[in-house]
Amino acid sequence: MKKLTKKEVILIIIFIVSVVFFNIKEFRVKMNEKLVINEKLNENDTRESQEKDMMNEDNSLKDTSNKIVEPLEIKVDICGAVQKPGVITLKEGDRLEDAIREAGGLTEKADIFRINRSEIIYDGKKIIIPEVGQDINIELIGTMSTLEKDNKININIASKEELMKLDGVGESISKRIIKYRQENKGFKSIEDIMNVSGIGESKFEHIKDSIKVK
Repeated sequence: MKKLTKKEVILIIIFIVSVVFFNIKEFRVKMNEKLVINEKLNENDTRESQEKDMMNEDNSLKDTSNKIVEPLEIKVDICGAVQKPGVITLKEGDRLEDAIREAGGLTEKADIFRINRSEIIYDGKKIIIPEVGQDINIELIGTMSTLEKDNKININIASKEELMKLDGVGESISKRIIKYRQENKGFKSIEDIMNVSGIGESKFEHIKDSIKVK
């Protein structure tokens, strides 16, 4: 067997090194391509997952917004010039005309010029329908205000306009207060009002002495 010269040995070593280097380079290229493909797949999966979460959130919001909230029942005492005086059951947001209808309607003696049939009715109130010529305190006609002797607003029955009299409570927050009490069958304590979005501890401290639940 012919003995290899030093030059031939060097050439063989260079050839082997070149082959190994080429294979390593090709392996790295393939690995990089694979990593790029995997990253793209992961990005697509993440994007699809985010889009799906957004769709589910939108559907959840739609379901919430489409949810029908039944108004609370309220009771009031109606007397005077109505066919059936007594305690009647109405729905929160009903007006004086609804109370009159529930009480069988007005009598012939009713003084319709001294009542406001569009007035909103609140729970637990006394309604007096006057007769023509009857001497009665005008302040007792119709419903009594939810702002009583203690000057506190009952957040379980107050109207949007009355709630807006509270410090820092605007129209949007007053609507959320009414929505909360409808969905939760009223406030159990004044502290519950902090469950309403937009009313934190700081705002509660400003209004706590001006509100009540009974």
